[in-house]
Amino acid sequence: MAESIPEQKLIVWQHKVMPETHFNISGLQDLSMIYEVLRIIDGKFVFLKDHLIRLEKSLVLAGINLPFDESALLQDMNACVSENQIKHGNIRVSLFPDKEKIQTLCEIVPHHYPTEQDYQNGVSVAVARFVRENPNVKKWNTTMKAVVARYKAMRKVYEVLLYNENSFLTEGSQSNLFFIVDETIVTAPDHLVLKGITRDYVIKTITDAGFRLKYQAVNVSDVLAYDAAFITGTSPKVLPIREIVSCCHADVNHPVLRQIMQLYDLQIQKNLG
Repeated sequence: MAESIPEQKLIVWQHKVMPETHFNISGLQDLSMIYEVLRIIDGKFVFLKDHLIRLEKSLVLAGINLPFDESALLQDMNACVSENQIKHGNIRVSLFPDKEKIQTLCEIVPHHYPTEQDYQNGVSVAVARFVRENPNVKKWNTTMKAVVARYKAMRKVYEVLLYNENSFLTEGSQSNLFFIVDETIVTAPDHLVLKGITRDYVIKTITDAGFRLKYQAVNVSDVLAYDAAFITGTSPKVLPIREIVSCCHADVNHPVLRQIMQLYDLQIQKNLG
């Protein structure tokens, strides 16, 4: 059961613990924000090393040639969790590079974990045309956040799937996307998506289990050819899609999907740090 965020939330800015209300973000608005969101289970970070590696890769891909102190960042992350007395939840680690240095911020952020009913019955999703400027860099995108928030409110859905100018579905706004036909799992090629940590471990789970994996973006017009679909991410883990609104329904009890869900949960338990 996820805990609520404390009313007086504490953040760690530049290695100093302070109340969120004392933090002035206005001076950072002109800077890029490279970030990672990690899940916390029993006070431990899930896939910690993978997130730190991707944070560094995002800096490189964004053309930022500045180092950051991983050890100091990890201390800040642990301080943020302990000071807020969080055992279960999400933490966002943000890097704000300027010309000379990288400033760091760690904060506990709101999360929306699926309910047991969501995992059992699946969730509804909508689709929207949107393409990330650089899919492999986890960079804050205010425009996309606004588009997605509007679609979620309008369609009353859990997630919004993105499709490009050629009508190919690539990923979710905060998730990666997979389709299933028979015992073959299909997901978009790496260059079209933000390669989520959860996605990497789900792909490992799929290949270790002996299922066929195919890297191919699915056209919106072809979704009826697939038996089942699911999204993956830090908060949803492996979550069945019940319905693509105004399009089709999917099999939430597909045996391959259910097996992947179980095996992925085992991966999480092996990777708490």
